[in-house]
Amino acid sequence: MKKIYILIILLLLGNIVNAQWQLTDILNNKMVRCLAVSDSNVFAGVSGGVFLSVNNGTTWTAANNGITNTEVFSLAISGTNIFAGTDSNGIFLSTNNGISWSALNTGIPVNILVSSIAVSGTNIFAATIGSGMFLSTNDGISWIAINNGLTSLQIYSLAVSGTTIFAGTNNGIFLSNNNGTTWTSANNGLSAPASSIAVSGTNIFAGNYHGVFLSMDNGSSWTAVNNGLTNIDVYSIAVSGTNILAGTYNLQNCKVFLSSNNGASWTNVSTGLPNALVRCFAFNGMNVFAGVHNISDWTGQYPGAGVWKRSLSEMISISEIPTANTFAISPNPAIDKLIIDLQPLKNLQNTTLSIYDIQGKLLLQQHINQLQTELNISSFFKGIYVVKVNNENESFVSKFMKE
Repeated sequence: MKKIYILIILLLLGNIVNAQWQLTDILNNKMVRCLAVSDSNVFAGVSGGVFLSVNNGTTWTAANNGITNTEVFSLAISGTNIFAGTDSNGIFLSTNNGISWSALNTGIPVNILVSSIAVSGTNIFAATIGSGMFLSTNDGISWIAINNGLTSLQIYSLAVSGTTIFAGTNNGIFLSNNNGTTWTSANNGLSAPASSIAVSGTNIFAGNYHGVFLSMDNGSSWTAVNNGLTNIDVYSIAVSGTNILAGTYNLQNCKVFLSSNNGASWTNVSTGLPNALVRCFAFNGMNVFAGVHNISDWTGQYPGAGVWKRSLSEMISISEIPTANTFAISPNPAIDKLIIDLQPLKNLQNTTLSIYDIQGKLLLQQHINQLQTELNISSFFKGIYVVKVNNENESFVSKFMKE
């Protein structure tokens, strides 16, 4: 039984060797504000225009011909059309994979920031900061304002669930079931501006500075789902199937978390990322792209800013360890010390504690004779580790992250 148990752990560990985010072509330290995927093409909206990668982020090329304002804040794809929203020159459209762009601003006020764009069938919705919501029913040729019922014209995010449009605003979330003709407040259980919204089947997720909230009744009510989030200032949320990613923000504690159980629990999957705001995510198959937006240092550069990539499958593997009985580890993530609480054990006789790295290498092993043990991990490198505790009759496993 013990050999089978160790084998399960090592098989999981084998899937996450060198498991961490990797910086793609750095885009000259450009701040990344939005991402979009069309087939095998990945588009990034940055403080320098639109960039395109046709090789999963290995290299990026500028795709700005015709864009008169290169401060791009939003991207959306509808069939062969790619829409880009800027901070003062409105919306641009490309019908040839970013080779050229044309302005689409009839009905859009000048000098506004287009913060989010969403597609619902043949309707294109554009959210702005200060002028509210706009709708186009003719592929962006013209736009009309649709603000009836909105109590805030500062709109940060959009999401589509069937025929329902969700808008995250400075006054919380609003929804429309009639293509934006009217909007109603959907804030029961949600008391803060909504910086991000994502849809997973019939579940709606919203992020704000109180954490992640889940609605399972199309926005009628919301419940906080923050178990495992060590930072609840959530800036970005994205969904791929049953997997939800949340990017959190704090000047000293920017993290990315993954949930594969509808937010019931979250795992820190930030290894490799700089301490910088992840403003957006995009999925391309089993690849996850994260757009990092950072503040400038004294040289005028943006260290860590750019597009980062990681495999979704190995992040899921990390979130699934352990697969059997567990025990408490604190703090987690840890810096130099761990406290292991072995209350689940019934018998401490001949009990051994072992720590493995993500490659399955045994790093520490010792006999223990008390239910609470403190370990010094100051010499460990940053990353994910597995702790196994066993004796002749019992076996328990848990994991921790070293920062």
